[in-house]
Amino acid sequence: MKYFERGEVWTEHGCLWSIPTNNEYPVQPWYLFPNAPWFPEDWPPENYTNANFIKFVLNYFDKNSKIYNNVYNIIDYRLSFMSKLSNFFTFAKSDIEQTIETNDWIEFIRCLQKYNLKSNDECVQLFTELLNIMKPTANQDVYENCNKIRII
Repeated sequence: MKYFERGEVWTEHGCLWSIPTNNEYPVQPWYLFPNAPWFPEDWPPENYTNANFIKFVLNYFDKNSKIYNNVYNIIDYRLSFMSKLSNFFTFAKSDIEQTIETNDWIEFIRCLQKYNLKSNDECVQLFTELLNIMKPTANQDVYENCNKIRII
């Protein structure tokens, strides 16, 4: 918690996927800062702020802390970023990457539901939007697996 509170790895948009010093050491290419080499240069490094990070903050941080209050900005940013998810499926071709991203969006929607940040109807609508974004751009198997899941 102290590490996150220092604010070195998160911005108003979320937690960084990787940190700049990763580039000083041998790492797998997906851990390079700010993004993996196959991602567009302008792809935000915070786009991977995942549902587990948000749940962690909501569960364990003081409600008066800077990071707790910032989590609402992170949620808003993440929701605004949903429309760009089709871009992700275009350049992240592997089933593994697409499944990880899809599962995180599902957990994110469930987090919004669990903490009453969105109504059940809004969560169903977000999940439907996720499926609509995925259908033309995600790998067929990834889409079909997601389509079997229900939020409520």
